[in-house]
Amino acid sequence: MNITSFNNVSIQRNNPAFCKKYIDTDVQIRNTNGTKSDGCFVEYERKSTRDMMQIETLAKLWKDKTPFIGAITENFKTSRGSMDGVHLYGLENTYGDTLALAKVLDSYDIDDGTKVTYISYVQSSPDEMYTAPSRHHKGLGETLVSKIVQEAKNAGADKIELTSVNEHFWESSKLFENKSSNRRDADKILPSKHFDDYIAYVDNKTKPRYLDACG
Repeated sequence: MNITSFNNVSIQRNNPAFCKKYIDTDVQIRNTNGTKSDGCFVEYERKSTRDMMQIETLAKLWKDKTPFIGAITENFKTSRGSMDGVHLYGLENTYGDTLALAKVLDSYDIDDGTKVTYISYVQSSPDEMYTAPSRHHKGLGETLVSKIVQEAKNAGADKIELTSVNEHFWESSKLFENKSSNRRDADKILPSKHFDDYIAYVDNKTKPRYLDACG
């Protein structure tokens, strides 16, 4: 039986009564000491009381330490109804602790009708942010985004569009393109032709050769 815990409450993974969706339970997370840890890629459900408690707790604990937690959790906490296409994805460790969150919307581009996945916000735990002095992991944002890219690919999206800030983060892979030639338009896209490239870019960082060189 696959058991995990959050705030010392034991739960069974994929238990319908719990509702949290475990999309990938074999995620490799890079550690700052050059090793790897196991993690899970999950989607939180508004209809789940436990998920609601977990997100409300994160919102309180991260409120004064992270810039985007309020924007990420606001709709999740205030609406138990259907919000078509809106997803709250998370990267968790094997204890059920949330290491990173992302707010995502599946929709259509009003200009050309193509199917698009919008990444609105990506936020790491305050203890795991790049500037945190005692963080245990690195590349959490990239790892979470790579799983979102895989979900977009599985859903048949034509592109991923970013409304999330942090220019350096998105520039590092060299795969995201400017949405338009207008310099004032800061939005970037990842066309579907580069989905596999981004997934491989992140996956390669968990290979022994990369860990040995950069750990």
